[in-house]
Formats: sequence, structure tokens, C-alpha cells
Amino acid sequence: MRYVLTGGGTGGHIYPALAVAFSLREKGHDILFLGQKKGLEGKIVPEAGFPMEDIVAAPLTRRLSPKLFMSIFRALRGTWQARHYLKNFQPDVVIGTGGYAAGPVMMAAVLLRLPTLIHEQNAYPSLTNRLLSPFVQTACISFAASEDYFPRVRHIVLTGSPVRQQILQYRRNQGRKEYNLEPDQKMILIMGGSQGAYSINKAVIGWLQKRKKIAPHRVLHVAGKRNIEYVHAAYEKAGIVNLLQGDIILVDYLDSMEKAYAAADLVVARSGAMTLAEITARGLPSILVPYPHAAEGHQTVNAQSMVEANAAFLLEDEEVEGKLGPIIERLLQDEKRLKEMGRAAKSLGHPQALDKILHEIDRLTP
Repeated sequence: MRYVLTGGGTGGHIYPALAVAFSLREKGHDILFLGQKKGLEGKIVPEAGFPMEDIVAAPLTRRLSPKLFMSIFRALRGTWQARHYLKNFQPDVVIGTGGYAAGPVMMAAVLLRLPTLIHEQNAYPSLTNRLLSPFVQTACISFAASEDYFPRVRHIVLTGSPVRQQILQYRRNQGRKEYNLEPDQKMILIMGGSQGAYSINKAVIGWLQKRKKIAPHRVLHVAGKRNIEYVHAAYEKAGIVNLLQGDIILVDYLDSMEKAYAAADLVVARSGAMTLAEITARGLPSILVPYPHAAEGHQTVNAQSMVEANAAFLLEDEEVEGKLGPIIERLLQDEKRLKEMGRAAKSLGHPQALDKILHEIDRLTP
């Protein structure tokens, strides 16, 4: 069988597509990605070993302007390019995971009457997937609340977002051993994405400057590559040292997130779709600080879904500096509440997401 995948712009769109692609390739199927080589997918997809063809695309602006007409022109051109690649490759199913680059590909697939499936990672669906939904055969969603935004989809199924097997399989005792945690120690995992989150970093620094230490517990602070020098200097100025082996472990980036998740008792993070898929799969309580400039506020909607299930606290970006530390300390002293939040998070997780998506792809395959 032959499959085309498309999705890009952010890791939240690309990594679910890659999870599907790896599984399909393991079964002996042929894979082709369509996207923008100048986008993030242009780097990540070839590095993962998949062939990729370049198409033209641009985000649609929300108001009437010359940019809107240029975006429409580029989308039409990208649709024509995608049509050419699809006719040559002749896929059995075309799978889109969002991002504006996916729009022209999926529309070309619809025009060619190919079987189509979209996957939505966020509670509030992307504009691309909302526009495509009346035309595709199947929509896989990650939050039950998303269904309201897809009233005209022929077939909709709650699958969740695929999570790497290492994250699902790494055992808690392995993670705690990795970080040399004693039985009575809790570990707080604080992160803001690969580049970091300035507001979260600033709030953590302010909190720990007052405390000087977090013992008997431990903080794993993933500051991000963009913020690491600033955070390190701030810690040193406050007299907080021994930042790799002490109570506060400071790193710029983690290659092995599965170890950190396995060891963690509480997570502080942005509320991107992939982060939430991972922490719910692990059943971890969280304090979520949505990225305030995310498209259409989708990170806030994601976080609110977690709060409504009693799985997380939500802090707005502008209030995190004053409130983060006290909430962490209150939760560390409330074992019962942490466990309740963890169970609630686990109930929202979808560890079988990839299998469910693959089942829907099989259902569409001629």
C-alpha cells in the first residue's frame, strides 16, 4: 500500500504524522510526505528518513487584505502541485495532521476523490482542519470537545494523539533511579518547550531565589536553549549552585523525556497538544501556563479541558510569576490532591491513540 502524509509548521502537527508514518513503514508500506521544505517539516521529516516533496502554501489571514489574496493564490498553486504529486504516487489514503501546508494537499486529494483522513491534536481545531472537515471522510480527534467543531464530518472518532512508545513504556522506578530520588522525594518537572518559556523561567527563578532550596524535593528545570544562559546566571547570582546534581537540576534540553516523565510527580509546562498527550498518557498532575500567542488561543482551550477534568491548574502567562511557587508548594504538601489529579489526567490519556488511528486508516484503505 502507498500513503501520503502532510502536516507541518509546528512539532505538534509533524510528530503525530511521523508516528503514523513509522508504523506504516514497519508494515512494509510506501510513504511520501508533502509539505514545505522551508518549514520545520523540511528539517524533521528527511532526518527521520522519509522522502518529502515541496509544495507552496501560506497561512490564511483573518481579514480582507492583499495578504489574504496572496495566501489564496499560494494555496491554489500548492493544490495544483500536490495534485501532480498525488497522481504520480497514487496513494491509497491521504492523511493530514494540520498546519497550513496540509490544506492544499488535502484539497487536492479531495478533488482526486482519494480516501482522506485528518487528525486534530488540539481541543479547538486548527483553521485548516475546520475548513477541510466537510470534505474529508474521517476526522480523528484528541479531545471530545473538538467534535462540536466538526458537525459535517462523515465519520469522527476520538483517538487521542500518538505518543512515543518510549514515553509509555519507561517505568517509574527506572526514572527515579535515573535521578537518584529517595522514596520520600518528589520531583517537579518544569519546562517550556525546546526554546523555553521566559515567563515560566522567570517565575521559577523568583520562587527558588526566595527559598534557596527545594529539599527534600527536587526540581528538574528544562529552561530551553534560548533561555539557558539567563537562567543559569540568575541562579548563580542568587547563590544557587550545584545545578546538575543538587536539589535543582538545570538543563537546556532533554533528549530522553521518557526518563523525566517517569520520575516526575508534578509537571509545570505550556499546554501544547503533544505535551498534554504525554502527561495524560503518564497520568501526571500539572500546572499549565498556555502560550498567550498561540493561534486562536488553542493552548488555553487545551488547558481548560484539563482543568474541567480536575487534572490541572491553569495560570495565565501574566500571573504565573506571583502564583506559580505557592501553588507548587501547596500541591507538594497535599499528597491526596496530587493523586486525584494524576488519576484524572490518566483518564484523559489515550495510550492506544496510534493503534486507533491506524485502524481508521485501514478502514479507508481500498
